[in-house]
Amino acid sequence: MAKTSISALQEFIQKSHGSIPRYTDIPFDYGETPHFIIRCECMGLSADGAASNKKTAKQCAAGNMIKLLNEKYNYTIIHEELKFLAPSSPAVQKIITPTEVACASPGSVINHIGKLNELCAIRKMQQPVYLEKSSTGPSHRPLFTVECLIGNLSVSATALTKKQAKQEAAGAMRELLKSKGIIPNEFASTAIESGEESPAVDDLVLNIESLKISEDPKVATATARARELYPTLNKRLPRSTDTPKNMLMANYSEAFRAYFDPNAIEKFHEYYKCLEITEKLSRASLVFILERISDILKITWERYPMKTKNINSYLVLYHIKSKPSFTEAGIGDNSEAADIDALHRLIGAIYILLV
Repeated sequence: MAKTSISALQEFIQKSHGSIPRYTDIPFDYGETPHFIIRCECMGLSADGAASNKKTAKQCAAGNMIKLLNEKYNYTIIHEELKFLAPSSPAVQKIITPTEVACASPGSVINHIGKLNELCAIRKMQQPVYLEKSSTGPSHRPLFTVECLIGNLSVSATALTKKQAKQEAAGAMRELLKSKGIIPNEFASTAIESGEESPAVDDLVLNIESLKISEDPKVATATARARELYPTLNKRLPRSTDTPKNMLMANYSEAFRAYFDPNAIEKFHEYYKCLEITEKLSRASLVFILERISDILKITWERYPMKTKNINSYLVLYHIKSKPSFTEAGIGDNSEAADIDALHRLIGAIYILLV
């Protein structure tokens, strides 16, 4: 017997180490016959389900999400398909989407499209591309779906108008960029809102002794701590001979991508999209993820524990053997904490370089 769409989707996400699907009630006004709409959000996608009761609407939303996943990522998620009719009764007077609720107050309107364009310009990322999908739902009340793409990242949103769907898709992309670690939450909420620009990668100084930090007290504190921990640390790792000394940081990502087979990069992104990388992951879990990434990209890595002046602090380096190669460092109050810090940085760096 086939599993219900909710159970099948939940089981697939757990096996893929992805984030748990989120179901949201979409409120609306109705006449004599009540209908319910449930929205399912998962892996950057959004799908709605409509029925005469909430339980069936939730099953329909999960079923539509499975259909999207199967079509977009070539998955094969088997589930029990429901036979139902979408609400098309004239009794349904008005559907109120979250976008309409937010726009009810002029002071609370957020131009997600403008914010996303500004973010991409500041971070020197590709500008978003919006694709309009075919409309669904009854003819008198169609729903429009718009897909937002930035490089290999993609999210979709559905609303009553194309304009609303585009705004929601842009907002969903901003949230996806935060969750992937491509932009920190504090950058999205402060720097972008105030229009402050982030320094270009070319302007970053790699020598810790020459850093001049005045904007962020947290970063200044962390730098001061690093200087205190290993001021007498003069040992260096063997200098890599596969990276030209005069290579600009702006060209590093392009050179890194060119080193890998395009099919391997595509498989990496498919695997990465299924992950739910949070601060709660253990060192063993992160090492497992790194090993899987190494298998996909056919690279190797090495771990270098370092000694510090302060015996109560730990420093560890993870070196990726690629062309060009790179190293990420982690620091913590114990060995495991330092490893977790370094592994988070390393996995995130690989993703950013391959976007």
